[in-house]
Amino acid sequence: MHRVQAMSAHARRRHARTFALALCCASALVSPALAQPGAPASNEAQTVDTIIVTAQRREERQIEVPVSLTVFSAEAVEKAGIHTLTELNGLVPNVTIDADSVLQIRGIRSFTRNIGFEASSAVYVDGVYQGRSQGNQQDLLDISSVEVLRGPQGTLFGKNSPAGAVNITTLKPGPEFKAMVLGEAGDRDLRRVSAYVAGPLVGDSLFFKVAAFGAKQDGPFTNRATGSTLDNLDYRGARATLRGLAGETELILSGDVYRSRNNPWIGGLVTGFGSIPGRDRRDGDYDFDGRENIDREGVSFTVNHPIGDLDLTSITALRAQDYEFGNDSDGTTLDAVQTDFHDSNETFSQELRLSSPAGNRVGFVAGLFYFHQTADSDRAFTTGPDFSVVLGLPPGLIPSLNIANGSKVETESYAAFGQVDVDITEKLGAFVGIRYTKEDKDLRFQQGGGTLFGYPNLTVSDSLSDDNWSPTVGITYAIRDDFRVYAKASRGYKSGGFNPDLVTTAPIPFGPETLTTFEAGAKGVFFDRTTSIEVAVFDTEYQDLQISRFLGGFLGTQIVNAGSARIRGFEADVTSRPIRNLELNAGVGFLDTEFEDYDVGGGLTFNGNELPGVSRWNLFAAARYELDNGLFGRLEATHRSSSYLTEANDSVFRRPSFTIVDAQVGWRHPDDTWEVTLFGDNIFDEDVIQDMYTSVLPPPSNNQRYEILNHPRTFGIRLRFKR
Repeated sequence: MHRVQAMSAHARRRHARTFALALCCASALVSPALAQPGAPASNEAQTVDTIIVTAQRREERQIEVPVSLTVFSAEAVEKAGIHTLTELNGLVPNVTIDADSVLQIRGIRSFTRNIGFEASSAVYVDGVYQGRSQGNQQDLLDISSVEVLRGPQGTLFGKNSPAGAVNITTLKPGPEFKAMVLGEAGDRDLRRVSAYVAGPLVGDSLFFKVAAFGAKQDGPFTNRATGSTLDNLDYRGARATLRGLAGETELILSGDVYRSRNNPWIGGLVTGFGSIPGRDRRDGDYDFDGRENIDREGVSFTVNHPIGDLDLTSITALRAQDYEFGNDSDGTTLDAVQTDFHDSNETFSQELRLSSPAGNRVGFVAGLFYFHQTADSDRAFTTGPDFSVVLGLPPGLIPSLNIANGSKVETESYAAFGQVDVDITEKLGAFVGIRYTKEDKDLRFQQGGGTLFGYPNLTVSDSLSDDNWSPTVGITYAIRDDFRVYAKASRGYKSGGFNPDLVTTAPIPFGPETLTTFEAGAKGVFFDRTTSIEVAVFDTEYQDLQISRFLGGFLGTQIVNAGSARIRGFEADVTSRPIRNLELNAGVGFLDTEFEDYDVGGGLTFNGNELPGVSRWNLFAAARYELDNGLFGRLEATHRSSSYLTEANDSVFRRPSFTIVDAQVGWRHPDDTWEVTLFGDNIFDEDVIQDMYTSVLPPPSNNQRYEILNHPRTFGIRLRFKR
């Protein structure tokens, strides 16, 4: 006990030092600009763009918004060669988006493996909450902007998003005809085609947009037993929009579909039962190829109607999603264990929001939100004739088993939210917000077929009900019109849930998590408007943090509440155009994380340990130069420091630091209608361990360890036409 207390005291001192370092680094980024507000720029320098965002549910300049956010315009997405939300990974300080489109914002990752658990980060497309993490796989073909917001956002958005949110706004069709066609080809038979067309349909009152996209590519991993490539890219989808104007009222009807078919890569088996010394980590030997299928569709209807100087918005949405996953869980050519998951969910949401126009001395946003979700899940773990070999017994000694469960979780959520902004003086402002959430969940669960291994036959019904008030309060100060600072305190909240997975007892409920964040930031444009800088420092205290724990063997994954955790850090974004035709972008994030109270039972605690999967440092830098004749080049590098991949901070599961470099060269027609680009991703062919995990097998074969690597170097060509 004394040892734990001493370690916690040391950790607190370490936190104080690291937070002081964060403040110093943030000050260093801003100080040169403060010292030279009127510093002369080169005669050939270009000013940075004024960025308009809707992070506070109304159009405002980015520097006026007291939120830590990174914004990508349609032009920025195009210049970076980004196609999907996942490809933003590494380009946003203190944010990661993994290959499964699971978001981690400021150190909090929410992998929604089971249907009883909700993510801490939310993705919105045109104001519509996209639901579970598989819904995050968004194509960015026809977007207007992507805003990544860090920290609690509950007083401004319909669904709770305590860690942060991604706000995607698509291109709104209007009287001007627009079209774009993109084609791409590259290594491993890469084929990508995307296109959209938008314009008037009936005079100046009805407009349309249709967008379609698809991509295929052979995976970089190989199942040597079947000869198949794994982790293939194979998806397609479409979006359509009708926009009508009836007087001052705007009506928007949108629909989207998405379909993905993949044979997943479960990782290279590097040690333990069935491993083969010297085998390439991108090769495996499995008795069958797995599958990962995603189908989703949605429709939404948005009404924007002015009431005097105010704007009333109604967003009604229906969404459905189906997810199937199956793999060879023993990682060998033995017919021993296979896993089959089938999850589906249907959601209905309704948001009503009233907002004042930007620029008033007193402004506000107020809203009501209703959300209903029905989620179903079927899980099966099937053993084959070779399962006895896994147990160290002769083949065929144990009959085949089918351990299966089925569950349904119904969620009903009501929320009221709002925020008021007041200009106290010409320079000093204040804001206060509040959110009330009421959420009810009902569970039905059945399990059978596993009594031989201690998994009882169960029939369970359960329910829970949570409610919460979450406030936000802060101040802003305009040092000058294009340089502002802010400070705020925010509360965040996420309701509890259930563990309807493979269980040895009735599905164990877990409680809600809450967080308190203190944040200060500065945003400005400097050096004759050639450079924009945004910096934020924060200190977040989590209570009852919901953690996904891998229990090992057939026990699977369980969501538990850690007593408390603390995350401190800072993030900064810089954009500069120091000379004509040159644009520089850079970002840096720092995260200092610690479990302050996490008792895992049996006399073991993880107190003082770092949160899993969180790198202390994450950095990004890019440079793009374009000649007057249209030739251009872009070089981009991302770096992450090492991180532990488990709560135990086991050195075996420590991911090394890495740096990835991408490059582009190309030519753009002077009227910006044609563009051809040669691109290289991961041009130095860096091997990066994306994840590591242990076996799902029972003893004595539970000594397996898998490593999942990134994709190797890829080259290709991209053609784009637009008007």
